[in-house]
Amino acid sequence: MASDENLRRNPLLPTLSVYLGHVRPQDTYWYLSATPELLTAAATKFQRESRKMNEASLVLDRE
Repeated sequence: MASDENLRRNPLLPTLSVYLGHVRPQDTYWYLSATPELLTAAATKFQRESRKMNEASLVLDRE
């Protein structure tokens, strides 16, 4: 979330927020904090959880 400190470090955050059509700078700050490492970790977790859900669905379909 965008705190006062983050806004001081990123004075153009409100401008970027308006440009992107966001109502609050908090909604835009995520774009500044997303790193390749963070996005890779999120994608890996999503894939793992998706596999679990698919496996569970297959088990339920057999019943």
